[in-house]
Amino acid sequence: MSDNNNINDRVKKDLVLPLKQHANGIIGWGIFSIVLGTIGLFAPIAFSIGVTIFIGAMLLVSGGTGLALFWKAEGWGARTAAIILALLTALTGLLLMFYPVAGTETLTLFLASYFIAVGLIKCWVAFRNTDAKGWGLMLFSAIVSLLLGVCLWWGWPQSATWIFGIFVAIELIFDGWTALIFGLEVRALPDDDNDNK
Repeated sequence: MSDNNNINDRVKKDLVLPLKQHANGIIGWGIFSIVLGTIGLFAPIAFSIGVTIFIGAMLLVSGGTGLALFWKAEGWGARTAAIILALLTALTGLLLMFYPVAGTETLTLFLASYFIAVGLIKCWVAFRNTDAKGWGLMLFSAIVSLLLGVCLWWGWPQSATWIFGIFVAIELIFDGWTALIFGLEVRALPDDDNDNK
């Protein structure tokens, strides 16, 4: 029991208390995620296409940056491999941007895998922190993520254009509430462990 308290005190001191100075940012991110997710629920097809185009733009920038950086790589083999990877990343980004409906169908499969992986991680974190306030909400969020992932796999590809946006919106809303509650809890913590004694 004593070892468990020492671990919890160490986690609080090393991981949670340093976040106290960023609590307002965490709260702001939570509110932003809730608002953005709510907008996505009311316009799921537009949200799906918008997310796909945004991901495409990020891949295009990543590929372009990689191309610029790897152009100066030493050695013919390393440079060639890096340039090919950067070009493939940029090409994938362009394809997602110019063919967002097909991109949405492809991203739906990736999103299903993501939701399942994130759900499993959230379950693990929730069960590791059962003594923390809000662990039940994290567990509920984990179950929602797992269910979203399974539903995406079952409905693919017929529902990919609209369900992708709805599920991203739902995930944003639940993550937003989790961040909001976590931020409020971190902000309410005392600055020093001695304040609790």
